[in-house]
Amino acid sequence: MRRRLRMVQVTHLDGPGGGPRSLVRHMLFYLAEFDSVILHGGSGLIAKMCDRVGIPHRQLRLDKKRWLGIGFIQLVRWFRKIRPDVVILHGQWAGPVGALAARLAGIRNVLYVVQWPAFYTDWDPLRILRNFFSEKIPCRLAARVITLCEGPRYQFLYRGLCPPDKILSIPNPLSHAVLPTPEERGAVRERWGWDEKEVHVVSVGRLVDQKRVDWLIRAWGVVAREGIQARLWIVGDGPERAGLERLSEGLGLGGQIRFLGEQKNGWAFLAAADIAVMTTAYEGLGNVVPEALAAGVPVVVSDADGPRDVVTEGREGFLVPPGDIAGMAARILQLARDPELRVRMGREGKRKAEEFDGNRILRQYVSVIEDLAFSPSAGRG
Repeated sequence: MRRRLRMVQVTHLDGPGGGPRSLVRHMLFYLAEFDSVILHGGSGLIAKMCDRVGIPHRQLRLDKKRWLGIGFIQLVRWFRKIRPDVVILHGQWAGPVGALAARLAGIRNVLYVVQWPAFYTDWDPLRILRNFFSEKIPCRLAARVITLCEGPRYQFLYRGLCPPDKILSIPNPLSHAVLPTPEERGAVRERWGWDEKEVHVVSVGRLVDQKRVDWLIRAWGVVAREGIQARLWIVGDGPERAGLERLSEGLGLGGQIRFLGEQKNGWAFLAAADIAVMTTAYEGLGNVVPEALAAGVPVVVSDADGPRDVVTEGREGFLVPPGDIAGMAARILQLARDPELRVRMGREGKRKAEEFDGNRILRQYVSVIEDLAFSPSAGRG
């Protein structure tokens, strides 16, 4: 009988966003499999869940770039103290910092999970150089690399960031056990006074430049001119919010668009929607699209890496070229006017979401982790 493995998971973030939700699903699943310690930046959802279920965790200086030097030293100390069999690095800055700290601590069984590929922001020479090394370091030092969809995996291979024998693609896990119930869906509609005669379109996500919610607001201006009974609900917060609200008011859409800010359970809003939308300039995978499909809600999303791997055009929803305002509006209008199409696509979405079943996905991760820990040659990167 194999001994129980000691695992350390590292993330530079801890908050209400998508990445931490996925990591929470990882760490809860691993409770029965491994002895885990979580090292994280910030103090949010992950820390609270660790306290609730009794997983040891430590907050380190990993959530701010200016503190990464201190965070690096802290990581080396904790790795040497815990002496884990496997280290799992989740996310952008946890990758290079964690990989270097693990190597300095003499740990080679490192798995790098690319939650958000840095090269999506190769906008100028300085960023290109920074992003190259932020990915190259963990790819060089980690024994295994996992991307969340095929697009980034291809880019890692094409850019020479990672050799093909190290890298594979496994998506984020969905926990169907916490899929919002009909009662939760109804509670959202009742609390916010959703009129059943209207078509309710929901966008869930951080209000940051990457998500390009301004494209959605401009598309809604086209939708509004058609005179249909519909309302747009924007769930999330971020530095772009004030500007987006001004844009909405400037286009005369204040009565049709509501900004709800950050909500505890964004999935419940997706489940309550008639249509889910996501405009984004780039996307690793994220949770929004699979969660909407699992709830039986048709989607209109940007044709970017992550959504492209989830949605089949015209089956579970529609893919629209990023920045195509007219195309986004046309697809929203098509779904808003055709309730039978919404039902049919919602049914297909539920089928598609089964591919992201948490138990099945996380079993794939466990296989990689055990191979990494027990294979004599796996950790020699």
